Order: sequence, then C-alpha cells, then structure tokens
Amino acid sequence: TDEVMLNIENQLGDGLKRLKYHLPQTVLPKRYVSFISGFNYNITTMDSTLGIGLDMYLGSENNYYQMLKYPKYKARCMNTNYMVSDALKGWLIHCYDKNEQLNNLLNHMIFYGKLYYALDAAIPDVEDSIKIQYTSTQMQYCKNFQKNLWAYCTQQNRLYNNDLKELAPLISDGPFTAVISKECPPRIAMYIGWQVVRAYMNKNTNVSVEKLMSTDAQIILSKSKYKP
Repeated sequence: TDEVMLNIENQLGDGLKRLKYHLPQTVLPKRYVSFISGFNYNITTMDSTLGIGLDMYLGSENNYYQMLKYPKYKARCMNTNYMVSDALKGWLIHCYDKNEQLNNLLNHMIFYGKLYYALDAAIPDVEDSIKIQYTSTQMQYCKNFQKNLWAYCTQQNRLYNNDLKELAPLISDGPFTAVISKECPPRIAMYIGWQVVRAYMNKNTNVSVEKLMSTDAQIILSKSKYKP
C-alpha cells in the first residue's frame, strides 16, 4: 500500500542520513527507484542509483514464491520488514566492496562485520535478526554457542585459510551451516565477524565508524580482544 511504501521511504531516508553522518566520505545514492525484477534480485546499485525490486518483497507466504519453489529460508525474508535493511546493506557493499581483499576467512569475516556495524549505526532501532536475516531461534543458537563457533573458526589455522572451497560452507547462504550443525545458521562467518567488530569498537571508543571501515582486519582482531 501507499502508506507502507511511504513509511519505508522515510525509514530509508533516515537510514541514509545516519549513514552519511557516520560515514561522511560515503556518496549517498542520488535517487532510489523501485522496479520489478522478474523475481531475480532484490537490490541493485548503479553509479548513484539504488534500486529495490518490489517483486522480491511480496510477503513470505506469497503464491508466486511457492510456485517458483523459493526455499523457505529465502521466502521468510521476502517481506517489507527486510526492505530498508537490505537496501542499506546493498548500498554499503556497493561503496566498500571495491577495495577489499576477501582472500581469507578473517578478511571476509571482518569485511562483513564492518558492514553490519555500519548498519547498526544507520538503523539502530532495527533488530539484529532482521539485519542478518536470522530467525530468533538462530539468533539464540549464536548467543548460546558463540564460544564454540569462535573456536571452530580459529582451529586448524582456519582464519588464514584462503582455500575458497573450504571457506564456502561458512560464508554461503542456505538453510544452515552444514559443516557445524543443522541448527547453525548460514553465513556464520559474517555473524562472528560482526561480534568481533563490536568488541573492537567497544574497546576502542575513540575509533569512528569511518575509521573502522579502513582499519586492517588483523588489527581489529588483535585489539578487539574478542573472547566469547
């Protein structure tokens, strides 16, 4: 409805303003457009335009998604609650993905940790579960097993492993992270990276979000003293 879209537009505008406040160097989109993607992609970015595919937010139970056999874990996030967070995350990736070497697990984790931390600054009232697209059960799993998850990431020199085949299970989307357990949510490396970055920012209160974005992953890890 028009009211829903107006509300989303306002939230997006506020989120972009906060983003600009915390990341003054970031170029904001000059315009945002909504479009029909043919059920292909939810967010697109080009030069100075942020596009939102409305057909990807029709509601989790939408018949089209059932006909197209979208997996449940995907359809669950295909409603307007996720639109603002997805759009801002898409724009952050557009701005920051160019200059990052995601060549090992640590760099990948911290890159996404920074993005989610910037999202925290842009949309402070939005729940973590919406930002990272986890269910409340998955969020609880992460809290309960944060220590074990971190131990898994640090074993066998995994943090510095640059074999993408071995990293894929920890960074790919899906219903769960099979190499850990069926209860473990997907893209678990991103969640852990987010917690490391939060620990770093809590310990180093003089660091701005802008400075964080250009800080080396190894420095963030060392200075975070992250010990769940």
